[in-house]
Amino acid sequence: MPFVRPTLAVALLLAGAARADYLETARHEAAGQVVDELLDLAKWCVSTKLYRSRDQVYALILTFDADQPTARRKLRYVRVKGGGWKRNREMPETRDRLPAFHAELEQRRRAIGTRFGDALVPLMEKAGTTRSLATRERVLREIFLLHPDHEGAHRANRAVQAG
Repeated sequence: MPFVRPTLAVALLLAGAARADYLETARHEAAGQVVDELLDLAKWCVSTKLYRSRDQVYALILTFDADQPTARRKLRYVRVKGGGWKRNREMPETRDRLPAFHAELEQRRRAIGTRFGDALVPLMEKAGTTRSLATRERVLREIFLLHPDHEGAHRANRAVQAG
């Protein structure tokens, strides 16, 4: 029976690594959905003449997918040798022509964040804090970018509401 303990230890280490990988895989899949929804949100911004907000949404997309071609193209980036990105020319100064739609934009962005957070917070809590700390921090940062008041993310971050 001398191999039982090392085998059990290896199995526990692999199980922890699998949980960490599972959280990263789930984050990647959920981020793909977020990118699709944010692309739709950017189109909505154009239809409501929220041009500065559209550019901000495209920049937000790059947080979730740094190589997203539509966002890169709309923000005037081109590929350079070595696979990196460089801005081809400066972005013109844009502004939101119908600021009355800002409240709806915020509501739509938060709805995307709610779906993203609701999908990942339970997995994050299941994975625990001992593994995948970098992935956990990344997920929380991304949730808060979309929905700063996401209750589950604050709970997972061990934040409490004062007052």
